[in-house]
Amino acid sequence: MRDAEIIIHNAAFDVGFLDAELRRIGRPAFTEHVGRVIDSLSMARDSFPGKSNSLDALCKRFEVNNPARELHGALLDAGLLAEVYIRMTRGQNSLVIDAADALAADLAARPIDFSALELIVVAADEAKARRTRRCSPRSTRPAAATRSGAARASCAEARCHGTMTPSRSGRFGAARGG
Repeated sequence: MRDAEIIIHNAAFDVGFLDAELRRIGRPAFTEHVGRVIDSLSMARDSFPGKSNSLDALCKRFEVNNPARELHGALLDAGLLAEVYIRMTRGQNSLVIDAADALAADLAARPIDFSALELIVVAADEAKARRTRRCSPRSTRPAAATRSGAARASCAEARCHGTMTPSRSGRFGAARGG
C-alpha cells in the first residue's frame, strides 16, 4: 500500500479506527503506510453543499446501481464507492471495461515478430525503370491548352511520364521528348 492513494467515504471515521488498531500492535498511523488518503465524503460536501452525501445518496445522484445494499458491508461498499468516485471525479459512467477495449489493449501490448517478413530493397535505377510506360489512353485527364496552343492532358502518372498529347485520332499518347 506504500504510496497508494486510498479513497475512503468519511475518512476521519475509518482512519480513526485503523489508527487505534495499529497503535495496539505498535505500528505507525495508517497515513504513514499510504501515499494519500482521499475523503470522498468531504469531496461530495464540497460539490453538493446542503444535500445528503451518504454513500446511498451519492449512488442515487450518480445513478450507481445498488439494489443489493440492504446492510452496510465493507466489500459491497468499496465497489459502490469506486463507481461513485469515478463518476464524481471524471464524469465516466463505469469502471467496467468493454471486452473489445480489453482485447485491443491486449493486442497492442503484444510484440510483433518481423523476422518472418521479407524486406525488398529496390535501387533508384530499378524503381525508375519499373515506372515507365504505365500510362494508357484511359488514364488521361481532360485536355488543357499549352503555351503553344496545342491541346495536352496530364497523365495520371505525370510524375513518371510527363504530359500526354492527342494523336491524329484524338486519343492521347505519351509526348515524345517531353
